[in-house]
Amino acid sequence: MKLKSLISSQRRAQAQIITVVLIILIVIVGLIIVWNVVQPLIEKSSGQAGAGAFSYKAEIKLFNVEPSYATIEISRGAGGKEIIGVKFIFEDTSGMIYSYENKTDLPDELETKTYVVGSSDLGITDFSNIEKVGVYFIYEVDGAERISMELDSAKRSLGGLGDTCPVGGVCYYIDSTNGDDIWDGNISYPWKTIAKVNGESFNPGDYILFKRGEVWREQLNVLSFGSAGSPITFGAYGVGEKPIINGADVLKGWNDEGEGVYSKGGISYNPQIVVYNGNVLNYDVGANDNVGFNDWDWNDSIDTLYVNVGENPDNGDLEAGMRKFGIDIRNNWYITVQDIEFMHQGAGYAAGVYINENSHHVTVQNCLFHNIGNRDEISPGMRGEKGDGVRCRGDHNIIQNNTMHHCGHVGVIIEGNEEAGDGSGPENNTVQYNIIYDCYHNLVDVKGITGGGTTDVNEVDIRYNRLYFTDEYDGLPANGIFMRGQAAQDADTTNIRIYYNIFYNTVDDAIQTDERVDNLYIYNNVLYKTGRNPWNCGISLQTDSDFNAVIKNNIGMDGYYCILRIENSSNKIVDNNCWYQSISGGEKISWIDGVTYDDFDGYRSATGFDANSLNENPLFVDAPNNNFHLQPTSPCIDAGIDVSLTEDFEGNSIIPPPDIGAYEYVS
Repeated sequence: MKLKSLISSQRRAQAQIITVVLIILIVIVGLIIVWNVVQPLIEKSSGQAGAGAFSYKAEIKLFNVEPSYATIEISRGAGGKEIIGVKFIFEDTSGMIYSYENKTDLPDELETKTYVVGSSDLGITDFSNIEKVGVYFIYEVDGAERISMELDSAKRSLGGLGDTCPVGGVCYYIDSTNGDDIWDGNISYPWKTIAKVNGESFNPGDYILFKRGEVWREQLNVLSFGSAGSPITFGAYGVGEKPIINGADVLKGWNDEGEGVYSKGGISYNPQIVVYNGNVLNYDVGANDNVGFNDWDWNDSIDTLYVNVGENPDNGDLEAGMRKFGIDIRNNWYITVQDIEFMHQGAGYAAGVYINENSHHVTVQNCLFHNIGNRDEISPGMRGEKGDGVRCRGDHNIIQNNTMHHCGHVGVIIEGNEEAGDGSGPENNTVQYNIIYDCYHNLVDVKGITGGGTTDVNEVDIRYNRLYFTDEYDGLPANGIFMRGQAAQDADTTNIRIYYNIFYNTVDDAIQTDERVDNLYIYNNVLYKTGRNPWNCGISLQTDSDFNAVIKNNIGMDGYYCILRIENSSNKIVDNNCWYQSISGGEKISWIDGVTYDDFDGYRSATGFDANSLNENPLFVDAPNNNFHLQPTSPCIDAGIDVSLTEDFEGNSIIPPPDIGAYEYVS
């Protein structure tokens, strides 16, 4: 009996040990599952906490689905450590999940990439049921691969068209390589030229689509009208890079003038931009046949263009601006322009897209504008100032989700019409979600008439834009946003709202006003390292008038001379901001009514401004790398005041009290 009892006790002990082991194994498995679920959330929190390693941003700009492939165009934002791959997760209409990884063609910060995913990539032959995609970045931590949280998702047909015409629409297709203008313009028999498009009439709801990867050296003149809810859309189809409308022609037949200089006659107007094998040449005004290397000049008295590219230009592609606009929208309404690249417009006061004073309800979106017009000095200290990305003189227009750089004048200009001069001017225009950098006068201009008559500018929203200059910028001083009226013509610029924008590395002021501006509202912007020259500041209201302005919830850090300049403090409200100079050595906090202030308390006491504002480090996640999210311990969290805005720079909801700056802190 004792032996049996002993054996029984041993068996019970063994069973208990086995049970404990099983419980431990179950707990371990459970912890692994939980860790896999919460790890991305922890990584996201780490990014917000200031490491900067996981704070990735990406936006899906285009998601087209065709029967045997899908096209995804993504734009990577600033922030986050180096990535080693991009992962896409697709979902079809039944809920089935498919994934694809690309580790060879990766976007850098602020770069856009296009990916074509085919049948072999997903292991399916029919893409017709694919309806959604999510994008993730792959990165390494201690030698191990990690996947970010979902950065963005989109349903099919976002941002453009593939080869499928939208239901209810009539589509016309243009293919510069394989098209023919005698054909019908359908997908199988596309037209060839923009000249053909210019000669046709279109109806509300029609689509005029240019093949991706193709180039047109023509100007598109919009002659038809859309209607509310049924715009006429000029866009892109197919896969690959955006279709290009190039304002320059390739010139051949050059004459050798000696000393490396070549000439070509018969050029009856100043091209404003000259490019050789993709390299933009410098305008050497007055040099004629003595132009230096990589320079050009035009002699108007003999209609001759001179260039020096170190060889006969006939050996390569010498392009000179021949067309003033990429798209000329004149006396039209309800027009959409999307998914097109504009470059090398010249031959006058050029623009990629021109919207005249009688046009309205035009949307320009998802386009690329670059190297438009003349960017050089035409005499020492005198700008050429010819060439805008979008020039808008009409009402109720939206310019959004575009990238603009190296425009000879500005990226976007909202201006009065010097031809009309009847007092009426552009109203209710919006500039939003754009990336604009390295333009040679300003990045955004808002101004009344510049000559010939009186036209005001009224009701402009400039919001959710990223505006900056790179270290490579080599032009004259330029502002982020510049606003002015015109006293001589009695023209005003009024009711301008500037909010949730990010400015950094500006060459002149981030925001500057001149005469005849009124009712200006500046909210929740980030202004970092503004100015490179004496007297440059973050916000600079450079007029001695007592116009109305409200400045709230902004972060200004490291202005070259000061952060805030106001020449006339009457009718100005300034509060709930964070102003901080991190580098000692004479930088001022403010310059008010002609008096500069180094001491924040002294400034507040003397001016009455910023009673509820901060003078301390805002604690950005990684400002040197342009990541202006707030760390968890930032003093700017919940330190703002309600100004009736609902979304931050990334679309996060504002929960009062708002944070100061462009980003709501998200834990």
